[in-house]
Amino acid sequence: MNRRELLLGVAGAVAAGTGASASPDAVAVVRAAYEASLQADRRKVPLSEESFLAPLSLPLRTLWRVARGHPAPGMPAGPKVHALYGTAVLPGHAVTLAHVTLESAGASRATVAVALTVRGAPRLVRVDLVREDDAWRIANFRYPNDDYVAFLEAHDGAVTASEGPMTSAASCRMHVARTVLAAGALLLGLAPAAAQVKKFGDWLVACDNARDCAAYSLRRGTYNAYLRIARGGTPAAEPAVTLAIMTDKPYRVTIASDGAVPLFPEGPTAAETIERDGFVRLTRELAPDALAAALRAATSLEVFHVEKPADWEDRKIDGISLAGALAALAWMDARQRRAGTETAAVKRGRRSVAAMPMPPALPGVAAARPGGAPAPKQAPPAILARGDAACGKEQKDGELMEIHRLGTDLLLYGFFCGAYSSASSLNNAFLIAPDARPEAARKPRFVLPPAVAALLARNELTGRKDSAYNAGFDARTQVLASFNPRRGAGDCGEFVEWVWTGRAFRVGSVHVMPECEGIPSSDWPAVYRTTRR
Repeated sequence: MNRRELLLGVAGAVAAGTGASASPDAVAVVRAAYEASLQADRRKVPLSEESFLAPLSLPLRTLWRVARGHPAPGMPAGPKVHALYGTAVLPGHAVTLAHVTLESAGASRATVAVALTVRGAPRLVRVDLVREDDAWRIANFRYPNDDYVAFLEAHDGAVTASEGPMTSAASCRMHVARTVLAAGALLLGLAPAAAQVKKFGDWLVACDNARDCAAYSLRRGTYNAYLRIARGGTPAAEPAVTLAIMTDKPYRVTIASDGAVPLFPEGPTAAETIERDGFVRLTRELAPDALAAALRAATSLEVFHVEKPADWEDRKIDGISLAGALAALAWMDARQRRAGTETAAVKRGRRSVAAMPMPPALPGVAAARPGGAPAPKQAPPAILARGDAACGKEQKDGELMEIHRLGTDLLLYGFFCGAYSSASSLNNAFLIAPDARPEAARKPRFVLPPAVAALLARNELTGRKDSAYNAGFDARTQVLASFNPRRGAGDCGEFVEWVWTGRAFRVGSVHVMPECEGIPSSDWPAVYRTTRR
């Protein structure tokens, strides 16, 4: 397919009016883009800028152009990413197209799977598309361990004028142009969602990188109960209101608010199923406008025993402030791109639900295949001799606590670092070494995405990049869990899962609670998630 055919194939959809059936389907658009690139490879000429940009969505085209136009002088080129093929593919490398198949599709978004062979090895690239001007346009390329939009954002995406689909990690400064890009990206829902936490009055609200959000009541009378309002980032997601009550036995409760619109049904409610964290949770979905009406009409929610327990002074379990709940919900509307649509709870408008973009796809992380052989019980002297250094210069008696197998031929040695620990946060340092070469041991790094690291720093939750806290490793899943509570009650802090990929630990999920207000760690909001492969 030549450049003219490719441009006509995509542009024809724009002129076809509103009928989706008149435009090329998502698979055809993606196949045409890859065939054009492969044809240019065979001719040993770069794919022209016009041909490369033709099938891309407006925000992705703008991102590419802004990055190309604002390189920072003196910066090294850095690693290369080919938009269509992924990382570690340079001009001249052999790339073949095996097949292109539709993976998922909706009215406004679709995902197409592209099976390639790159230098003799199979590679799967997922291509996300959106409806733009009644045509399918490419919004992102997702590779096995990265994606194109995230790469551009992470490295500020400088592109030289002659690179076409090949992008370098040289830094650039976008200034006003980045603001213009962000406006277009927000309209179509293509800007990567960042970890965000904000406090409004007596409420705290957090959203993750897929725009799933949750708000929590903070100030209560006795900390025996709290409210959580959660809503997924997809257009069809409804708000779910959960009342969590701490108890060691089942009982019946009544729930009352001082407003005309109740959040929960009136009358006795059974609080019977006690979860592992010692809470009973009563959940109901509410239409967003009904939820906002209930929060506008009330200032507090009170929870009572139906029958007073013998060891209680009265029937009241807790009183929960609703001050700030409506503002938290409005902020949630804005973060989820609902403002101005009929799906919003507070910032409602007349735009249809179809106008709301789908949330960004979660990044993927692939865990290494666990090894079959058991880990040894003892560490060799070369490992033990490095225990103190692994912890840090203040450590004098680093203690080996555990040995685990990473994949098939590496071992993970975990040390307790008393000099860097507190009563609630036991610091752990690690060494990774080949099974038969302990002298080659190295310290792993635990590096968070920049937006998550900045959020933790703002909330004074940042840990060390070369250690974990109260760590536990699951050899079956190859996941290292790090729990860093801010105080002994364990009701605030951070919980991070690190996935061993075979080369490094990559973050799998991050949950945080910056306010010490009796919220159990099992219910902390996620600010970063991945899909596990």
